Amino acid sequence: MTKLGVEVAEATITSLERRVVRLVALLEVATQKSPNKIIRENGARLADRLAEWLDDIKDLREMGDEEVTELIKSFELRLKLAETKVKDWPLPASARAELEGRPRRRSKKVRPAA
Repeated sequence: MTKLGVEVAEATITSLERRVVRLVALLEVATQKSPNKIIRENGARLADRLAEWLDDIKDLREMGDEEVTELIKSFELRLKLAETKVKDWPLPASARAELEGRPRRRSKKVRPAA
């Protein structure tokens, strides 16, 4: 396979992967327990599509294809739109904190008196 001349940093791909994983997890929380079959199916479809786009980006990056930079820009815009939309959904507080990138609160352990 001939590798073309475009280089994309591994950090860019890693960042996109993290965002996709976070968003897919939130989509599952928000849609999978819905009594509405259409909502469940559309949530699963969007999660699948996000994974497909990410795979396409990885494939183009591996080949050094010139289209990878445009695809990344387009994907980042779509990902941002999806993240913004999910922020408006009614989500559990823990899921909302994860979407906003806040660390999870740790529960305080009660230590027995000595």
